Amino acid sequence: MKRPRLLKFRIVVSVAMGVFLLIESTNANFLRPAMESRAIFVHIVVALLGVAFLAQAAILGEKVTRKTLS
Repeated sequence: MKRPRLLKFRIVVSVAMGVFLLIESTNANFLRPAMESRAIFVHIVVALLGVAFLAQAAILGEKVTRKTLS
């Protein structure tokens, strides 16, 4: 199994990437009415990637918590 220190680092990186991607997906350009539908699709995909990174951080955090409690 991976070391807890490495898991904690992966949690921090996942949270940082998730928050960054969610902020980028809500950029001011997203509200511009003359955007192409492809650009809106890209913003939605970036937001979903941000949520996926945050979910990965939650799963890794549960693993670290389970290791420290047992």
